Amino acid sequence: MDETLLKIGIIGTGGISRSHIDAYRRFQEECEVVALCDIVPGKAAAKGAACGLATARVYERAEEMLSQEDLDLVSIATPRPPTRNRRSAPCGPASTCWSRSRWHRRWRSATR
Repeated sequence: MDETLLKIGIIGTGGISRSHIDAYRRFQEECEVVALCDIVPGKAAAKGAACGLATARVYERAEEMLSQEDLDLVSIATPRPPTRNRRSAPCGPASTCWSRSRWHRRWRSATR
């Protein structure tokens, strides 16, 4: 992996996660999805295999992914957070809260 690439983790690997992955691929010279997380056992691994993310590490707990990975950006692709704490947890440890970064504005314009 190129050290200059933004390292991205995705929480939630249901249907909408494919849109997140496809959008990040549009910027493959700037970022790489390195971790996937889903509470359903095997779901993150299946999504990684289906999307060609063979090197992405998989987790069943967001807290574990956030503590073990050195992420620059976290994409939350869940229907809605089950608790208030889950919503704020990813932005604390991550270096950049994706919704406030300049990169996010470029990503949003690319997905419209």
